[in-house]
Amino acid sequence: MNRRSFIGGLTTFSVGALALGMQSVEERVDDLERRVNDLDQRVAALESPSGESQPSTDQAKEGTQSVSGQGVAVSDPVGLQAGRYRVNATVDVTSGFDGFAVTMHAPNGDTELLFNELIDQSGTWEGSSIYQATVGGDHFFQVENTSSAWTLTIAPI
Repeated sequence: MNRRSFIGGLTTFSVGALALGMQSVEERVDDLERRVNDLDQRVAALESPSGESQPSTDQAKEGTQSVSGQGVAVSDPVGLQAGRYRVNATVDVTSGFDGFAVTMHAPNGDTELLFNELIDQSGTWEGSSIYQATVGGDHFFQVENTSSAWTLTIAPI
């Protein structure tokens, strides 16, 4: 390869990288979510005993579910199908300072830290996280590092 073709290749690479970098974060997230949904459907079809396609994730998901508690606790089981969920948290802090850590436990033993917050003022704190359930079944939340009242709402996306 001569020097001129090498520089031409670098220029082409740089222009392509610049164009890729100009895509907005929202567009990239939307594109990745579409890809994940497509892969979820393909995996579901492959895992089906008959090899038939499973319902789309929107058709297969259950509705919104909530669990509430006070302080450190383990929630009742929450039945989820495999798929993506938005977990919204509300914490009512009365002491002026509190923590809030939540771990999701899946039926296959997998765990995922959804929240790990230090809340430095009284009032209502709200947060949101995304959870990818890789298997269906009874999941549960483990809430730690808090003395406040809390509510977790999980909804399919």
